[in-house]
Amino acid sequence: MKILVYGAGVIGCYIAHLLCKAGNDVTLLARNEWKTTLEQDGLTIYHHLQRRKTTDHPHITDTLGTEKYDMVFAVMQDDQLRKIWKPLSEANTDTVICVGNNMVAEETENYIMSHSPNKKQVVFGFVVCGGERKKTHVVSEHFGKGTMDIGLLHGEAPNEVKEKKRKAFSGTGFKMNWNDNMDAFLKCHPCFILPLAYITYAAGGDFRNTSKADRKLIMNAAREGYDLLIRQGIPIVPKNDDQFFRSGSMKTGMTLLLYLMSKTSLGDLVACAHIRHSVSEMIVMEEGFVKLRNQCLEFKMPHWDKAKSLCPSWDCLIK
Repeated sequence: MKILVYGAGVIGCYIAHLLCKAGNDVTLLARNEWKTTLEQDGLTIYHHLQRRKTTDHPHITDTLGTEKYDMVFAVMQDDQLRKIWKPLSEANTDTVICVGNNMVAEETENYIMSHSPNKKQVVFGFVVCGGERKKTHVVSEHFGKGTMDIGLLHGEAPNEVKEKKRKAFSGTGFKMNWNDNMDAFLKCHPCFILPLAYITYAAGGDFRNTSKADRKLIMNAAREGYDLLIRQGIPIVPKNDDQFFRSGSMKTGMTLLLYLMSKTSLGDLVACAHIRHSVSEMIVMEEGFVKLRNQCLEFKMPHWDKAKSLCPSWDCLIK
């Protein structure tokens, strides 16, 4: 299949690598010095946990153009994705997959579908993958071959859509968890990510500077975030994810994970490197979550507010 990956950050590059491995005709959209590096040296990824390096040679472009694609992956930070709604709507494809955080998913879908000259299927996905883009290569932190939570905002995706995605990643070992409520999934994600970001910024961008009290605050704030959604009738997706921040074995596991993140480079590569370089995305995510809070002002979130109060101002972090 002929596939375009719009966005050459850590996750976009990993998706492009997988698509190349599956034998697709892949084009990766990149700009500036990174585009030059990709053109000259190919797409080189160091897979940190797997201790191996790969180099692929997708086509490189800096414009969407009018070429026809079987599908287009838009892999951008939330604040950047909004800036490319128009070219995505004009793309010569019948399938657009928006990958990443998105607190205005319905608006994204409505814009692309209403402004497109042809009928499009808009799908939303989320990949758990961290790392950092260096000058010459990407350091990718992923478990196994990786997993994408994917689906329509509401309702089950048609079988032909599922088959198309399965074929695109055939033979790579990359897993897809199909979900019939990606709208809820995308609203649940900030419940943990925002408190994690607040405390990471408070620790100077290095999670290894956090204390046991800091990590406990993240856990309690995340629980309040999920409780807010439950109060508004928003389902927890994936199911039972909120149990990581309540009592029992799931909470014990999350507490241990945060501890390990504070003692090793794992936390930096999986989450904190992205958080450090994504202040504008965190701002947009917070704006979306505040809108949800404003619909339920009587619900108090003292731990969330304390975590936020410890975080430096957005203006200071942007500078």
